[in-house]
Amino acid sequence: MIMGILRIRIQKVIKRTINRRRYNLKRLEDIECQKTFKTKLREGASALRYETHEDLEEKWERIKTTFQHISENTLGQEDNTRKDWISDSTWKMIERSKQTKGKLCATYAPTRKGKELEKEYAALSKEIKKNIRKDHRAYVDKIASEAQEAANQGNIKGVFSAIRWLTKNAQPTIVPIRDKEGKPVTSIEGQIHRWK
Repeated sequence: MIMGILRIRIQKVIKRTINRRRYNLKRLEDIECQKTFKTKLREGASALRYETHEDLEEKWERIKTTFQHISENTLGQEDNTRKDWISDSTWKMIERSKQTKGKLCATYAPTRKGKELEKEYAALSKEIKKNIRKDHRAYVDKIASEAQEAANQGNIKGVFSAIRWLTKNAQPTIVPIRDKEGKPVTSIEGQIHRWK
């Protein structure tokens, strides 16, 4: 009896989930996107200025929905899986690759169109991998230059935080070195002699 009452009470507790819309604010770094966002906000604000609402709640709802609509169309939703160091051009390539993969899955592969899509998808994948390597290298170089600047300024905290970030997942891998017969060399002198 008590267990049944507890189950009913637990079921009555409704968890409220707040669905906040997070917008991609990184797009505001692009000057063109920033200009279009500002102009659309001005247009929306001027349209709201001439409307007459007597209730304060109605005014607030109109302002909120206008801002959300403009932000959704101009900035888009924030993507949590998106890495900061990957450039926008690479993300556009990734989207194009996803679309190509969708077309490829929708067509019958042995046809001429299917083979062309396979070639296009393979070329895009290769180009994406090359661009991601280039973006990651640029990002690591940027962090290393920031660490160098911090070292020049005497900012030890900045230096060590950059070094910690650069080496966060870098575990030294211990690969056994083998001699010519295939037996592992365990002594340091033997490993040095083997590498000569």
